[in-house]
Amino acid sequence: MSNKVPAYLQIRKAIADDIDNQNLEENQRLPPERALCEQYGVTRVTLRRSLRLLENDGKIYRKNRSGWYVCPSRLRYNPLKYASILSYARDQGFEVATHLVGQERITPPESVRKILQLEPGQEVIRLVRMRSLNGRPAVVENFYMNPMVLVDIDQQDLSQSISKLLMHHYGLKKIRYEIEILPTTLGPTEADILDIAAGTNGMNIFRTVYDDQGRTVECDVEYWRNDALLIEASVNLELEATP
Repeated sequence: MSNKVPAYLQIRKAIADDIDNQNLEENQRLPPERALCEQYGVTRVTLRRSLRLLENDGKIYRKNRSGWYVCPSRLRYNPLKYASILSYARDQGFEVATHLVGQERITPPESVRKILQLEPGQEVIRLVRMRSLNGRPAVVENFYMNPMVLVDIDQQDLSQSISKLLMHHYGLKKIRYEIEILPTTLGPTEADILDIAAGTNGMNIFRTVYDDQGRTVECDVEYWRNDALLIEASVNLELEATP
């Protein structure tokens, strides 16, 4: 390999080019690390540096105890549109599966209590779900639901679309929501559910939903795989001349 560019960057580019040119297909397993070391004439330390960069780039992902694989297409998400993951995924040709991880009535953390506008000691319904896209775990969803607004929410089928449940069962036709999107690293709990290593790069989406009376309906925290989501938005603007 050329000495002008570090070997790990050359390997990163070579594998990325193979993926971009579709010489490597989605979900295809890369050769074992030993074979890649021989192919590029580098040590395993150098190779792993390249692979970690490709993982951070969202080009490849690692399955625990299985190896490295080419990332599939990302789900395209528009934060300006209030719709369920199920709706987005089906419109884009993904097969979606929902796994209910847990559901319980708890005293929420103080930060959540204030967001939900509850008195100290009041309980909420906490729901944890995992969604997979085409069979690959993609996101962990944590919902904190206000039982003062969503009466008997814990008696409903919470494997379905929450946005549709709010609309059709609770009659919430007009809502307002706020959203924050931040990069993060996945903690042990979320990483275990997603079957990836703790500390892997991820994306955190925090959403708060209000009804037309200003009451907080629910807030949810999503932990996405870094390589599973693409955020996009289209905005129409009328530009004004400036002096």
